[in-house]
Amino acid sequence: MFLYSLALFLISAADLRYRVIPKGLNLTLVAITTVYLMFAGKTASLSASLFASLIYALLYRLSRGGLGYGDVRLAPAAIDFQAVTPAGSLSIHLLGWTFAGVFLLIKRNSSPSLPFAPFLLPATLIINHL
Repeated sequence: MFLYSLALFLISAADLRYRVIPKGLNLTLVAITTVYLMFAGKTASLSASLFASLIYALLYRLSRGGLGYGDVRLAPAAIDFQAVTPAGSLSIHLLGWTFAGVFLLIKRNSSPSLPFAPFLLPATLIINHL
C-alpha cells in the first residue's frame, strides 16, 4: 500500500508541475493494481475500475481538452483495495470530482483547466483508509 501511495503521489506531483502524467509509471500502477485485484478475487472492484475508465474515456471525448488522456489512463489505478463492492471504487472517483469542484468554486478567478490527479490522490487515500 505504501508503494501504491508513493506512485500516486509522484504522478500527482508530475501532473501539478508539468501537467503531464508519466505514462510508464501510470501503466505500471494500473498493471499492478489489476493483477492484484485479479489474484485477490475482487472482480467487483476490477469491473468498477474498468467502468470508471470507460466513463473517463467518454468524458475525454466530450470535454474537448478539458480532461487529459493521462487522467483516462489513471482511472483504473484509483481503486479501493479493501472494497468488496463497486461502490467503494466508484466513491473514490466521486470524491475526487467533488474535491476538484470545490477547488474551482473557491478559486473562481483561476482557469477551469486544472490537473485532476492531485484531487484523485487524497480521495484514494481517504477512501482506502476508511
